[in-house]
Amino acid sequence: MSRFFVEALKIYVDTPSLALWRAIEARALAPVSFSPPVLDLACGTGHFARMLLGNMVITGCDLDENAVRIAAKEKTLDALSVADARALPYPDCAFNSVLANCALEHIHDVGQVMAEVARVLKPMGVLAFTVPSEHFNDLLFFPRLYQFLGLHSRARRHIQWYNSLQQHYHMDPLSVWVNRLKTAGFKLILHRYYMPMFSTLIFSLWDVMAKWTIPLRRNRSIRIQQFLLDWVPNRILFWILYYHLIRYYRSLPNADSGSGLLVVARKEVDRC
Repeated sequence: MSRFFVEALKIYVDTPSLALWRAIEARALAPVSFSPPVLDLACGTGHFARMLLGNMVITGCDLDENAVRIAAKEKTLDALSVADARALPYPDCAFNSVLANCALEHIHDVGQVMAEVARVLKPMGVLAFTVPSEHFNDLLFFPRLYQFLGLHSRARRHIQWYNSLQQHYHMDPLSVWVNRLKTAGFKLILHRYYMPMFSTLIFSLWDVMAKWTIPLRRNRSIRIQQFLLDWVPNRILFWILYYHLIRYYRSLPNADSGSGLLVVARKEVDRC
């Protein structure tokens, strides 16, 4: 049960919040049936898709040239392109499956992305994507703390700051995503919430802590989390984080809540 957590922690040991999110995300995606060739949309460094899909043939694309460069250097994926998800450089009906993990929420014109995905998918091809759910803001650690203390305006400011920092444009309920899918020619076949409350609280606490700094001399500063991560040897750090975070990985969300949303849809169009 903890395989994804161990793998994610090895990959993202310097960002514990991301390790926890990616592990739970992979567990949610594990039952989805992907058929090669697979397109990893907005692939980043490609580590997540490889962790999830093993030896399957995967093509990756991302607008971030540096991320694609890292993926090419580390050979995480089989083929790579620097590309905009709204104008994919692939022929019609090129893929059997498309994976987009934590990608669509960062793109303004998500309808155009859906249309492009439908174009490059083969008939009856599968699109699986994960996004922050409509419950995301309600489960963040610091807004909940501020609300408890009666600091409601500060809670709202923190939510605005955090989502602006993360470039979150879409944290919509399932019904909104279903309408977008239908417009692009998809039919919903599965949805599931992941990242339960306590896991999200720990994730968001670590994620914000990563941005805290300690002032040093000569107008310099160092991030607290990075200082701790640099100070502790990697092997020791791995096991400290493992025993601290594994309980939150093993927590299971309720059927209708969770800060993450998995959506799986099938392309209905019977021709290319």
